[in-house]
Amino acid sequence: MFSLDNSLAKDNASTSSDTFKRLVLLSKGFERIDVLVPTNLFKKNMTDHEKVSIFTCHGKGKLRFFSLYKQAKELLKKDKYELVVTNDAILGFLALILRKKYNFKLNINVFGSEFYNREWYKQRIFHYILGFLARFAIKRADSIRTDTLKARDLMVKVDKIPKKNITIIPVVPSQDTVDHFLKGKRDEAFRKVFLKDKFNFLILSVTHLEDCKDVPNLLQAIHECVQKYPKMKLLIVGDGERREETKKMIIELNLKENVELLGSLEYQKLPHIYASSDLFVISSMNEGLPRVLMEAGYTNLPVVTTDIDGAADIIENKISGMIVPIRDSHKLAEAIIFMYNHPKERKSFAEAMHRKTLIYCDFEDSIKNIKCLWNNICSN
Repeated sequence: MFSLDNSLAKDNASTSSDTFKRLVLLSKGFERIDVLVPTNLFKKNMTDHEKVSIFTCHGKGKLRFFSLYKQAKELLKKDKYELVVTNDAILGFLALILRKKYNFKLNINVFGSEFYNREWYKQRIFHYILGFLARFAIKRADSIRTDTLKARDLMVKVDKIPKKNITIIPVVPSQDTVDHFLKGKRDEAFRKVFLKDKFNFLILSVTHLEDCKDVPNLLQAIHECVQKYPKMKLLIVGDGERREETKKMIIELNLKENVELLGSLEYQKLPHIYASSDLFVISSMNEGLPRVLMEAGYTNLPVVTTDIDGAADIIENKISGMIVPIRDSHKLAEAIIFMYNHPKERKSFAEAMHRKTLIYCDFEDSIKNIKCLWNNICSN
């Protein structure tokens, strides 16, 4: 497996990460799983389980992918691998080159459909190269796993990939993590710290401060909201390359009282924050099925989201949440205001989404489905 999950390359993190727990469960029924992780971190290779080994492929910048390619060649020379799984289409392109010589089956995981999204190409010129390589690879894979209906339908429509070659299996947190979120409880003392005596409605966004998350769209929407309803308060959990621009925009829109940047927090604290909020908002331009959407569902928190790939897989608009157009701050503001003014609908939406999340994002089912997919690829 070629993985971009750097948690597997960190000291003592691999055994506790959701990814590693998933790999251990997946290894049952297979001879072994070797995972190659391209990383800037200089770490020794790790074998943390009798059937799961982590190979860290060191290199600065893009050189780490060359390191992965070399490591993969060494492993393929030594042993016969029936299946190579890559967790994105760029790594899938490297696997394609290796497949010509070593004759294995290739499964490419495609989480999200950014390479069909015009806005994604506008973010960086390099995305044009990545998009070309990604689409070249998925057309030639033996099988594709994706996480949303929208991504599957775009691959079928645009690149003419047979629907039978694409399997939808979302990336679900481990059962320990799911249980932790299900136990999240509303804490009025916590709410009071942020609401004080000035506010009565706590909005939460857990996001990276980067272009694709479109936090400026969210801030514009909050600016419109507080002109009519000044008692709204937004908490943004997360950090990123656009932090300074975000702080500047908060000041320019006169939102210093209404918006608070909390930065990165320990993951274990998040269920407490979700459960203590009144509304969750996603403003992204492109995503797969966001983990934060699942987390909101587990904690019974109503959601307003832009029309990203995974939104419609969990949310039925105006039945179990609200979906608004991407990059439309006015529609986003309207949805937030509706939620503010309709507590009964908020409760109803949250309960409906909670039920759907438990069914659609079931950890044990996802493990069974992945095993079934891998066995089917190898047997064909």
